[in-house]
Amino acid sequence: MDLENSFLNAITESFKAYNEHGARSNKKLMPIHKWFAEVIENKLGDKYYTKCLGNGGEYKLNGKYYPKNLDISIFNKETNKLISTISFKFVTSNYKQNANNYFENLLGETANIRRVNVGFAHFLVLRRHTPYYTKNKGNLRGELKKIELISERDLMKYIKLYNDLNFPHKPDVLGIALIDFDNNENAYFVDLDSMKISEEDIGKINKILEKAGFSNEKINEINKKLKEVGFSEADIKEIEKELKKAKIPKKDIKEINKFLNNIGFSEKGIKALNEMSLNKFIKRVVGLCQLMD
Repeated sequence: MDLENSFLNAITESFKAYNEHGARSNKKLMPIHKWFAEVIENKLGDKYYTKCLGNGGEYKLNGKYYPKNLDISIFNKETNKLISTISFKFVTSNYKQNANNYFENLLGETANIRRVNVGFAHFLVLRRHTPYYTKNKGNLRGELKKIELISERDLMKYIKLYNDLNFPHKPDVLGIALIDFDNNENAYFVDLDSMKISEEDIGKINKILEKAGFSNEKINEINKKLKEVGFSEADIKEIEKELKKAKIPKKDIKEINKFLNNIGFSEKGIKALNEMSLNKFIKRVVGLCQLMD
């Protein structure tokens, strides 16, 4: 079985364990943590060994700032030296509500581990269509309120971090996978090309902008930016400001804002996700381990 399909099988197992045992059970982590451990160990060869849940247990590292149980740890077999670790995050629900916390935690974890000279890799798995549940007691799942679509804006902070060559506390290796589940709860990769901003979306935006009195030159400039590099929060606020000036009703502005926040991915966004793909992530982790040994 190839790398991608075996990964999807492990994610499917993890997802089924999550549905059966709840979000707080570590049983949901075992299949995918073991998958990463086995793949990296096989790629590196006999000189190395790994530890994770279900395979020797999590290794506790005395980090620079606080002790940390590592998801997947990679050791030199001869010296028993910890050389690198993989941190894994699979967000099954309520991503947008917690997105900033996830990102800030990643920066802290990176600093804590890299500052003690251990290689650090992070892999994030998100559901393109992510359910949002209300809060409930303990390990019980709340009521499904809506389905949130992961957009380029939701990933922009990770894309910026990936491209930030000068920031000292970024992961040595960063990967992202966007997945969904079929009716049988089997995971599959989302086709990135299908997420590109569509001509239909561009047409809807143009109608909005024309109504607000934007010039053809400005509309073309916005279209180009949307297609090539995507919209930041500042870009959306700027358009919102112009719509208010044009006295577009508040209800319409709210709908426009929602539309712009969930629009398809730009060429730059798709390119970044391809650069952070599973296959490239695994190759870079292998290279990182060899470098840190």
